[in-house]
Amino acid sequence: MKKTLRAGIAAVALLTASSMAHVATAADYVLKYGHPGPVGPDSDDHVAGEFLKFFLESRSNGRMEVQIFP
Repeated sequence: MKKTLRAGIAAVALLTASSMAHVATAADYVLKYGHPGPVGPDSDDHVAGEFLKFFLESRSNGRMEVQIFP
């Protein structure tokens, strides 16, 4: 259940980010999120970063960009 939820959140975040790529303009703010964990749906750090990216970018109407550095 937990892995399925993480994978679902990551998939939604990636699909949303990829669908918004053609609409992207320069963001007013850039947040750089770094974590020590590996990249993938099993890493709590990376899943949290993907959710943070999805949440902030969707709520800020393009004014914020989140970059994830594993």
